[in-house]
Amino acid sequence: MKLKYFQKGFNYSQDGRGNRLIYHLQGCNLTCPWCANPEGMRPEGVLTAALLKHMLVFFNVADRSWAISQNLIIGGRDVAGNDLTNETSYALFDAYYDMNLPQPILSVKLHKNTPDRLYEEMGRFFFTPGVLTPSLFNDDALS
Repeated sequence: MKLKYFQKGFNYSQDGRGNRLIYHLQGCNLTCPWCANPEGMRPEGVLTAALLKHMLVFFNVADRSWAISQNLIIGGRDVAGNDLTNETSYALFDAYYDMNLPQPILSVKLHKNTPDRLYEEMGRFFFTPGVLTPSLFNDDALS
């Protein structure tokens, strides 16, 4: 399953004071008669990796990366040992790989229950010349 979105917007003042960057996810399977965004029920949309590329751009200004010491973490586990990897983790990998920006730093928390797919997805970072590689942390040792 790939996460998709159908709309992004700024300054949704109807939700309260302040400016916001809002992404509406695609593929809602509820059919609420009062739904304000029924177009979100259709399955088509833009892949979430494209959405995450927009997010990564916020960390960069002009031709330099100003996100020093900013870090995005993928994976890991909860206190019960359950893996926290999800479809957004893979979409973030896609966005990082395509953009190949040095900042923010991409980190991956690994543990004994890390899915094989996560290791496979990381392989393209390590075996593609010129692509930045994520930092790795042993989540079992950190607990």
